[in-house]
Amino acid sequence: IHARENLGFTDRGVATVTIIDSETGQAMVGATVQGDFSGVFSQSVSVVTNSSGQAVLTTSAEERLPFSYTLTVTGVSTSSYLYQPASNVETSDSGNF
Repeated sequence: IHARENLGFTDRGVATVTIIDSETGQAMVGATVQGDFSGVFSQSVSVVTNSSGQAVLTTSAEERLPFSYTLTVTGVSTSSYLYQPASNVETSDSGNF
């Protein structure tokens, strides 16, 4: 899910990534998601998933509309599971605003 956080005259890029255990179908709580923003934003971000298995990655950089950007998940880590990128439903997505 791509969105933007409106800060008045500028906006930040926002992407929500959901991590699900491929064997159980359960949300992964406490997994660290690493992602790279590209396009108007050029930044790496790391966030821990919440109780719904979601990590909301937000750029610290701000831009004026219109803009577009891409977020690519570059890694997921947790103490109990092995990240298998080939199992991703989606690894990269873009948003235009």
